[in-house]
Amino acid sequence: MTNEIDEAYDTYPALIGTTNNDAYSLPERARRRSYYLKNDKPFDEEFREDSVQAYKEVLDGANNVLFQDFVLRFAEKN
Repeated sequence: MTNEIDEAYDTYPALIGTTNNDAYSLPERARRRSYYLKNDKPFDEEFREDSVQAYKEVLDGANNVLFQDFVLRFAEKN
């Protein structure tokens, strides 16, 4: 995404990302506004099923209540 934006010479905010790809690189212009953390620790396959289940539980329980609260409180500030 950052490479495509840089090639189009669009303006964009700072980006923060993670990757486990050794070939990840950015042009200088995009690199100045990006922060990246390399994640090079392999996932332990023994825990894959448990992690999928935990992710599903979080996703199923997610809603927009916190966002709605923020929007209402922010609107009251103006």
